[in-house]
Amino acid sequence: MIYLLHFEQPLGTPRHQAQHYLGFVQGDEITVEHRLAEHRAGWGAKITLAANQRSIRYDVVRTFHGDRREERRLKNQKNLGRLCPICSPKKR
Repeated sequence: MIYLLHFEQPLGTPRHQAQHYLGFVQGDEITVEHRLAEHRAGWGAKITLAANQRSIRYDVVRTFHGDRREERRLKNQKNLGRLCPICSPKKR
């Protein structure tokens, strides 16, 4: 399952601001919740670790059925905001 995290505030440099993270887990929504707990505990991606250190809140805002190839395809589009129901509510 593919999951999309939305950060309450953007992270990164002034030139590159990231407000989303897309990840993959082998499993279902329960597995996604376990992975979210790992991110919050500091065992996730570098971007979630940075968010934790800055006390920036984040949560899973969307899940997709798919595999790692689909996750990579979505990441390569470099426009996760369009998949986010918070950033693009009219498209959802």
